[in-house]
Amino acid sequence: MLKNNRPLVIFFLLATILLGNCQTSTLKQATPTGSATSIPTSTVTPTPLVTSTATLSPTPSLLGCPEIQGKFQRLTLEDKVLGKPLQVIIFTPPCYDSKKTGEYPLLVLLHGQGYTAQQWIDLGVAETASRLMASGELPPFLIALPQEDYFLLDITKSAFGPAVIKTLIPRVRQEYATCSTRQCTAIGGISRGAVWAVYLGFNNGLEFGSIGVHSMPSNPFPEYYMKDLLLPLPEKPRMYLDSGSSDRYLPDAKRFESALTAIHLPHSWIMRNGEHNDAYWRSHVEEYLRWYAAPWKSPRIQ
Repeated sequence: MLKNNRPLVIFFLLATILLGNCQTSTLKQATPTGSATSIPTSTVTPTPLVTSTATLSPTPSLLGCPEIQGKFQRLTLEDKVLGKPLQVIIFTPPCYDSKKTGEYPLLVLLHGQGYTAQQWIDLGVAETASRLMASGELPPFLIALPQEDYFLLDITKSAFGPAVIKTLIPRVRQEYATCSTRQCTAIGGISRGAVWAVYLGFNNGLEFGSIGVHSMPSNPFPEYYMKDLLLPLPEKPRMYLDSGSSDRYLPDAKRFESALTAIHLPHSWIMRNGEHNDAYWRSHVEEYLRWYAAPWKSPRIQ
């Protein structure tokens, strides 16, 4: 009987083996590998980050206005000397009131070589200013960020400086509720912008009460000329200098600081850890803003 059923037994054994292989193959294909279980980043919906400004409450200094963020406006100013439009970003503070003529101080900030007016925005100046103003730690003020397109020109031959003095500042004072005295007007800059701040601040001494010099790479003046520029001023400008300890232009910044000391011009000189880069400037934006605003204890300066 076994002999007669041998073909059937053989068939049954073969079928069992084949079925087992199929099941094994199916299980192997269904078992996910480590890479197959990873979720593509494009399918992940990130949770929005809550910034510190979102938890702030307006203070009485802002008259109960619910705003906690300042606003931007991009201007294109025609300038005959420059020969092309001057691009400017204007930051107005939280609770800005255009009817308060003459009440808001003005801070002009200049970008570095190879950058645009966006540099200060990318460093967080708007978020930082909004947070400090909304909390009442700083008084409300405007920030003007002009853009220098031809940043390889010798600044003594560039029309950018005259455009800032003769076009930008008068236009801002005309269209915004800014005060017009030198005590409520400040200028500062990063790298090449720091050179511009010194150049414009010293050549227009009656215009600016404060000059901020951040990571200065060179002095635009001989020492004797600096003294001559400042002599006629009834009041010397406030000066703030800072550079990173690993800044490649640190020797130049030190020479400028020594020149200020030689002409007996009071100034703050701060050297911190850091290099000549965005990381250094970004980490000190709040300190810069606090220094600029220190004389502006009240929105009304005049």
